[in-house]
Amino acid sequence: MKTHLRSARNAKSSATGQFRTSGVREDWQNVLYGRQEEASAGSIPLLVRSLDPTRTVRDLDPQRVARELQTEAGVAPRSYCYMRLTRGGLLALGARTAEAAVRSQRVRCLGGTPVEVTVPLWHVHNAAKIRRVPTWIGDADIRERLYESAGVVSVRRLVAYGAPTAEGRRRDIPQTSVVLVFRPKMRRVPTSVTLCGVEYAVEPYALPPAQCMRCQRFGHEVAKCTERVARCKVCAGPHDYRRCDFRGHRLKCANCEGPHAATFAMCPLRRRFYATCANRRRR
Repeated sequence: MKTHLRSARNAKSSATGQFRTSGVREDWQNVLYGRQEEASAGSIPLLVRSLDPTRTVRDLDPQRVARELQTEAGVAPRSYCYMRLTRGGLLALGARTAEAAVRSQRVRCLGGTPVEVTVPLWHVHNAAKIRRVPTWIGDADIRERLYESAGVVSVRRLVAYGAPTAEGRRRDIPQTSVVLVFRPKMRRVPTSVTLCGVEYAVEPYALPPAQCMRCQRFGHEVAKCTERVARCKVCAGPHDYRRCDFRGHRLKCANCEGPHAATFAMCPLRRRFYATCANRRRR
């Protein structure tokens, strides 16, 4: 089982980092406005993704989407400083206020299609972490409980990767650690929060450095990998991990050669690299 540590840079590039600038339907062009680079310092980025595997947000009626964003979320016109389509078919928004961000995340349907509105993983401004939160408490429930009392605008529970299902699908196992993102204009996050009558200590949180899913080394991503031969994160063999029949191999780290996957959170080389990066941040 491997702790889920996604690269912020990969997430930003695939989600909001690259907006559609050409090939967008004319009706969408009449609705989209603003640029992420011009967003105010206090804005909060949001991503709207379709939960229908056969449709993306780009396939929906833009006028209806823009209208329902206001009515379903209950926000005023121009509550977003930008509204753009990403190349992956997601809708990127910049909420001007914390209230608009929280209300927008309550939206479950746009244009007759089920959607999910979230704060992207790479947005860790004023982010912190709490531990030992029961898994029966959902992210949305935590956000609603802590928004008024502590100024929390986004919640994401960390997950671990379990063995794939019989169909080969990834199996996410919820963990008891939860990442909280507080209001952007808060000068200092609280030292503790109270949830369901229990007080939780608030710890600093920073996204882990990038790990290449091709060579498994740290400090760069697949797009910048110079290795000619891939290394499997499961068995350390010379192949892509998606082609590995891990059931026929013993786990072996491609970095330290220990009996675990290369993405294992407790890998000694991983922890050493993270500690080095943390020390650099403090300087």
